[in-house]
Order: sequence, then structure tokens, then C-alpha cells
Amino acid sequence: MGGPDEPGCIPTAVRGLTGARDRIRRRPDYRRLVLITALFGTAAGSYPVTVLSASLPRIARDLGRPMTPSLG
Repeated sequence: MGGPDEPGCIPTAVRGLTGARDRIRRRPDYRRLVLITALFGTAAGSYPVTVLSASLPRIARDLGRPMTPSLG
């Protein structure tokens, strides 16, 4: 009775997240938190692309390959 594999049983971690989500949604600055989270996510997602783009010429030189403008 009440085992973790029983249908309808919600794990404790999931219940904790649900409670946290509810608390955050009730905050008066909820919309601002969503905006800040989205902006940080966008910046974090574009950072590796920027680093890779800046380092491609060096990687090509290290591998002995010339940089070509297109693969066409």
C-alpha cells in the first residue's frame, strides 16, 4: 500500500517541486522572475556558440586545415 510503483503514487521530489512552483507563481514579482530566467537561459544557450565560433580558426590551424568560407 502506497509503494513507489503503485499507480497514482506521486514521488516526494515531484510533490516538493509542485509546492515550490505554486509558491513561486503566487509571488508578486512572478512575471519578472520568468523574464529573468528566460534571459539567463538565452544567454547561457548562446555562450557556447560564441566561444566555438571564435575558436574555430584556431582549431582549424591546429588540425592543419585551412579555413574555407563555405562548404559548398
